[in-house]
Amino acid sequence: MGVSESRRGPSGGALPGLTPPLEEVTARLRRLFQREGVALGYLFGSCAQGAMRPDSDVDIAVVLDGSGEELYERFRRLIVGVRDALGTERFDLLLLNRAPPTLKFDVITTGKLLYAESEERLNDFEADAFRRYLDTAHLRAVQGEYLRQRARAWCSENER
Repeated sequence: MGVSESRRGPSGGALPGLTPPLEEVTARLRRLFQREGVALGYLFGSCAQGAMRPDSDVDIAVVLDGSGEELYERFRRLIVGVRDALGTERFDLLLLNRAPPTLKFDVITTGKLLYAESEERLNDFEADAFRRYLDTAHLRAVQGEYLRQRARAWCSENER
């Protein structure tokens, strides 16, 4: 017996580890994000790209307000809420507040926005993420060149 159409992901494949259909899961996540005061919530990775495999997990990224112990407690509650909404523990929950510029850029350019508390908050966060990504482009280029040089040197040393 196959998986019903309502239990298939964007790629048409069965959603691994998810009992409810993807549309229901995203609706549950939106309600959770609103209830828990999430500023922004994204789905990213293979699920957002429609390329889930049987061993895939669900990648979710959020922006939360707060700091210190309050932020930790809110994130902890959110982990429990996401587990309940998905009906599985096969997920990664990323706190975008603390993510490096390249990861923020990847999430906002390839992910799917699930929730935004306001258009202004969304615009501010994404503009800041783009700016920081562009500001660090030179550093990534320098690092990439250094790694290429080290790889060439290593290959030359090991050819002998």
